[in-house]
Amino acid sequence: MDSILRATSLLRGDSTHPPIYSVEINDDPEVAGEGRPRVNAAAVRAKSLPITSASFISSLYRNFDHAVQTAGERPFLGSRPVTNGVAGPFIWLTYREGKQRVVNFGSGLSRLLDGIKEPVERHVGLFSANRPEWIIADQACHMYSLVSIPLLDMIGKESLIYVLNETEMPVIVTTSDKAKMLLALVSEKKLPHLKQIVLMDGVVDYEVQAMSHGLNVSVKTFRELESDGDRNPRPPVEPRQDSVATICYTSGTTGVPKGTILTQENMLSLMKGVFLLEKLGRFCGLRNTDVYISYLPLAHVFERTMINCLIHAGASVGFYQGDTLILMDDVSELRPTIFPGVPRLYNRIYEKVMSASTKGTVMGERIFNLAYKTKQMNLKDGVVDHALWDSIVFSGIRQRLGGRVRMMLTGAAPISKNVLDFLRICFSAQVYEGYGLTETCSSLTVTDGLDFSAGNVGVPVPGLEVKLVDIPAMRVSSNDLPNPRGEICVRGASVFKGYYKNPEETAAVLDAQGWFHTGDIGMWDSEGRLSIIDRKKAIFKLSQAEYIAPEKIETILCLHPLVAQAFVYGDSLKSCIVAVIVPERISILGWATRTQSAHNKSLQDICQDTDIQKAIVKELEQHGRANGLKGYEIVKAVYLHPVEFSVENGLLTPVMKLKRFQAREHFKGQIEAMYAGLR
Repeated sequence: MDSILRATSLLRGDSTHPPIYSVEINDDPEVAGEGRPRVNAAAVRAKSLPITSASFISSLYRNFDHAVQTAGERPFLGSRPVTNGVAGPFIWLTYREGKQRVVNFGSGLSRLLDGIKEPVERHVGLFSANRPEWIIADQACHMYSLVSIPLLDMIGKESLIYVLNETEMPVIVTTSDKAKMLLALVSEKKLPHLKQIVLMDGVVDYEVQAMSHGLNVSVKTFRELESDGDRNPRPPVEPRQDSVATICYTSGTTGVPKGTILTQENMLSLMKGVFLLEKLGRFCGLRNTDVYISYLPLAHVFERTMINCLIHAGASVGFYQGDTLILMDDVSELRPTIFPGVPRLYNRIYEKVMSASTKGTVMGERIFNLAYKTKQMNLKDGVVDHALWDSIVFSGIRQRLGGRVRMMLTGAAPISKNVLDFLRICFSAQVYEGYGLTETCSSLTVTDGLDFSAGNVGVPVPGLEVKLVDIPAMRVSSNDLPNPRGEICVRGASVFKGYYKNPEETAAVLDAQGWFHTGDIGMWDSEGRLSIIDRKKAIFKLSQAEYIAPEKIETILCLHPLVAQAFVYGDSLKSCIVAVIVPERISILGWATRTQSAHNKSLQDICQDTDIQKAIVKELEQHGRANGLKGYEIVKAVYLHPVEFSVENGLLTPVMKLKRFQAREHFKGQIEAMYAGLR
């Protein structure tokens, strides 16, 4: 407790000395056009870095072995069996049971690869929604020094062909529905390297059997490999720290996928940083009693890195059923203590709760407002609990996520202060926001556990250096005052080794000194915290030479209760910006009835009503100015789109980031019509 109090004192500073969260280092000579690298201040202030349980873990295999030793009989992986279309309670596999299944599957998988007649790459594809078998297969790869290559559950056919052929992948672990797609491609002679398909399903269904007949591809079940490995066990083949652990293909928003090579050391580095932050009093820590809901794509590095951390702690991971439409049913059944999310999901929870708070009795609304303001004041002192208000006002809200959440994680896009405060107040949770890329093996910065500010993504994870590099063409400089700006560059243990079979792209972003140039533009604030301005490629210039950061504007627009999603666009030959808006269905139907006399109109009718579109423009102008947007950042025309952007319709990546190029092409006609209407 004393160390935490000392850390709190250093962090918060006083009236004379403001808190500083990151500090400059002067080990390297100063370089023109670059800011000094900054590192985590808490780590620097520690006279000697504390030893943690993760300090001497040398591989992901050893990390799992550590968990089995410390949490052997505790629940490890949980899923809900479905009988006659009804999901039952979670069924759990213990760590010790999980270890035996990993050994059996890994032994069977090694034998399977050895049985392929011609020489093959030791590459294993993982292609399914999140489920226990995914983790078992991945851990087996680490235990037997195989390279796992995750494939996005919603990957397009062309990208799938590209990845499998570039990696010369001989084996894929998947499900029956995807096996049919793979076999169809094999029959078309588009996957010459694929030799084995391993089905996570219990049996090989008739259609898969029929499709595989006559093809040079064998189909086995997961259980068959486990049984073979049980009869013919093999000793683990421990990887080195510099061994390739995985090749993660970025979904990206343009171009062909790039395979990011991540080593065992890369994959462990964030975990080590997280447990170090706990020791330094800057992170609330992971416990073996924690329960985590896994629904963000395992093919993305954040979810895998998070699960590596949870495994180290001996915590429990429960999997959703694979359908986000019934995610909250799984959450209610699981009652997680740690909930990961993206701003879009948190915004929806915020809007529903705050809207409901105004629809009860006058007395009820007054009590809610009093409770909310009281807890909001307490946030200044780092307090998220309140014995009275939590029990009589916020307990019902907490039940929306099962009632036990103590930690919430957010990333992938900016989140507003209002929503951050809301999460801390209504769920009594510690909320951490991170920023990172596949190339940095998830987070390169994370918010400090003792800092409840908003509008930043925190400070470098211990072990990483972050600097800003000038972009003269955009008038962005690391010497800007009061806030230095520039392209975010990072160096350290989590930075990837390069793109698979792509030295040109590697050289374009990874320099000779080991700095990875992220392509994101950032800014340091006066207390050493990093804020993200936007992707360098996303920023555009209007005809009057003003630069527009669209993500910043979209984030503000999505705080309006009528807006569910937004895509901001600007033509470099025009002096203003326009937006495609997906309205929040319930909110806009009510608003249109009350203010636009749109009685009995459907959402489609409302979206097509030109008077309503003009009224929305006025609403968003007022909202934008109230939230600090400049005149040139105000949208001058909107197209109301009744269908949400989604992974399925190709407008979002699997982590819910907007695909700008695809959105621009998809709405090309509407964009032209908006600009034509402004003449």
